[in-house]
Amino acid sequence: MAETVQLPEDIQRRLNALKAVGALGVCAIYGWFAILKDTQVPVLEFLDIAVHEVGHQVFSPFGNLIMLIMGTGTQVLFPFLVGIVFAIWKRDAIAWGICWAWSANAMCDGARYIYDAPRGDMLLLGGSDGLGDWSKILGPEHFDKLYLADRLAADVRTVGIITWIVAVGVIVYALVRNIQGNRRSAAVATPRVTAKPSTPLAPVADVDMWRR
Repeated sequence: MAETVQLPEDIQRRLNALKAVGALGVCAIYGWFAILKDTQVPVLEFLDIAVHEVGHQVFSPFGNLIMLIMGTGTQVLFPFLVGIVFAIWKRDAIAWGICWAWSANAMCDGARYIYDAPRGDMLLLGGSDGLGDWSKILGPEHFDKLYLADRLAADVRTVGIITWIVAVGVIVYALVRNIQGNRRSAAVATPRVTAKPSTPLAPVADVDMWRR
């Protein structure tokens, strides 16, 4: 098995700083679509749908209510928990921030889904009875509290925005830490080693310099 090449610390910090800038760009895209435009993020929406449907399948043995809740629940918790893994075990703040920004996007997506529960305007995937998950969860089939949809949607969206802000803050912290680390390394850089003659050098005339 090939050994992992360990880059010099200053170069690794520069690469991490570039990764952090790219991660901030990704977070900006998430925030633009999920928070400002209040819509799904292009391309990412297909991954969210896949995670959502896997959640339904995984939790289907626990009853209809849990199965319905854990569609959106898995969509939110999967990137959130992966971010915690990166934070605690991998010590990778940049990946942590990206995962939590993804989770924030999922929360905003879930908030739109909850808001639609009493309205039924969203186009549903595979909804044979025409009802979405949250229409059933908050409807007569389970809690019978559709009047709470707007408040619950607003609360979930607020948590999503806070999570997005935390995610951006984590990445900014990683960026600043790497920039400061590079400055400290440059300030205490080891001076260049030069060879010193063991005996004093005799001066050489210009004419003799080119003689062999």
